Amino acid sequence: MPKCPHCGEPFRRGQDRCYACGQKVRARAAGRKSPVNPVVFIIAGAVMLIALVAAVILLPKAGREAQLREKKAEEERVRDSVRRANRERMSETREVKKVDRLTAELEKLESRFRAVKAQVVGKQPSTQQQRLVNQIQGELARLKVMAQRATSMTEEKRRPYADTVRMGERQVRALISDLSRSGKTK
Repeated sequence: MPKCPHCGEPFRRGQDRCYACGQKVRARAAGRKSPVNPVVFIIAGAVMLIALVAAVILLPKAGREAQLREKKAEEERVRDSVRRANRERMSETREVKKVDRLTAELEKLESRFRAVKAQVVGKQPSTQQQRLVNQIQGELARLKVMAQRATSMTEEKRRPYADTVRMGERQVRALISDLSRSGKTK
C-alpha cells in the first residue's frame, strides 16, 4: 500500500487527497513520470536518417566497386587466356618451324647428293658406287617419311623422331662423302 509523501500515512489507490494531512497524493502516489524530452527523438531520428542516407549512397557505391573488381578480374582472365593461347601458338609455330628446318635440311642434303652423284658417277657406275647410291636414296626416302610423320605428332613424340632424322642425316653425309671418294667413272 502506498504512503503519503507528505505525512507518511497509508492511502488507497485512486485516492485524490491524503485523509491525514489533506495534501494531494494521487499524482505523487502513482509516481511521477519524467516528461519525455523531444530532443532525444529528434536526435534519434537524425541518426537514423543519416544512416539511411549513408546506406543509400554507400551500398550502390560498394556494389559498383564490386562490379568493377569483377570486371577487372574478368579482363585479367581474358588476358591470361590470350597470353596462354599465344604461347601455345608460338610453341606450335616453333615446332612446325623445327620440322620445316628438318625438311629443308633433308632437301639440301638431297641436292648435295645429286650434285656429287652427277660429278662422280657416270653413265656406268661401279658396283660400289651403285650400292652407295641405292643406300643414300633409301636412307633419304626413309628420313623424308619420318620428317612427314613428325609434323602430325605432339612435341614429346616429335623429339625422338627429330633426333633419329638428324642421326640419319649424319649417316647420309658420311655415305655421300664415301661416294665422292669412290672416284669418277665414265
